Amino acid sequence: MILLCYYFLFYEYVFDNMMENNVPIFKVGQVNDMLGNTFSELESQINQYLGQNISIKGKLLNVEEQLNKSRYASVYQLKVEDETGIIEVEIFKKYIADFKDGDYVELVGQPKFNLYNDILTKRFRAFSIRAAEADKDIERLRSDLDSFDKLKKFPPRSIPFPDKQILKISVIYSSATNVKIAEDFYKHLSGYQNHCNFNEITVSLSDDLALSQAIDKAQGSDIVVLIRGGGSPEHFKIFNSDRVLDSFSKLDAYRVVGLGHNTDVTLLDYIADHSAYTPLDAGIHLRDQIERVLSRDKEAIETVSKLQRYQSENRYKDTEIQKLKYENQKLPSLQEVTKLRDEKAHLSAELNMIRNRPPETDNKMIAIIAVIAAIVGVVLGKFML
Repeated sequence: MILLCYYFLFYEYVFDNMMENNVPIFKVGQVNDMLGNTFSELESQINQYLGQNISIKGKLLNVEEQLNKSRYASVYQLKVEDETGIIEVEIFKKYIADFKDGDYVELVGQPKFNLYNDILTKRFRAFSIRAAEADKDIERLRSDLDSFDKLKKFPPRSIPFPDKQILKISVIYSSATNVKIAEDFYKHLSGYQNHCNFNEITVSLSDDLALSQAIDKAQGSDIVVLIRGGGSPEHFKIFNSDRVLDSFSKLDAYRVVGLGHNTDVTLLDYIADHSAYTPLDAGIHLRDQIERVLSRDKEAIETVSKLQRYQSENRYKDTEIQKLKYENQKLPSLQEVTKLRDEKAHLSAELNMIRNRPPETDNKMIAIIAVIAAIVGVVLGKFML
């Protein structure tokens, strides 16, 4: 590069002197040869000066075109692009046969100047190529790994929704927020004021220490809700803070977040028992859970009422059974009934014998026996019922 600067300074000096004095006459070819030879020497010296291996990464732009266009073992105008620009690459065709346009690669080679048809171009001569991950993908992976390592500090812990008629709910939101955010949260909870005791805690959502202390104040609540009205990605970094995550994970309460975003999920969303997109969604979730508890309690009350009714009916039936048992005890035993049956049969036989006697038989005796038989029959019939 230094030699190239010297050349242009020398060329400017010669040109100025030629304008002042008589100048020699050159043919066009001679001028081209002179310039070509000069550039060739410069190219050789510059390439020697730059002859060290380096690595570049970028996206391939015209692989298929170069493979089809080049008649040689190498391609000379393969274009590689990164976020800073585009450069032409010289490389053997066999090295890029398995790649396609759009692939992100890493190439190892040397930068060089190339003079072809009196045109000087910048070029990268590659000796190897391999698939690579984009720097932004690597950074994203590193960020994900950092997030995973941070989450490992807080073991999974799920707290069920409290089964209570009256709930103590702490609502944490920004002290600088507008009224609409709180209104959105309470919008679907207005019909459940008799079942909810709300404790509002306002705090700066740009100070992780203040936020962690506010979360600690909510300890003892049945439910803790943290809401925010959206914002830029910078505004959500606080919800990945170790302090905030530690305080939130230690809460012995059902934890709900509604931070007003649906793209950048924070680590706080993974620790929460329920993650809602917005404060409005957080309020709807609480309403649904409260309705579920109240509905279940109503069903339980109805079940208890039915059980009490069945128990009352059973007690009445038990009383009736006891009455029947008492009445049954007053009835004659089986032996007494059998004896009465035998007596009835005996009297019936005697009555038949009397009826079959001659007319001179005493009618008075017949009447007496008939009356006795009738009485026995009535008594026996009563016991047989």
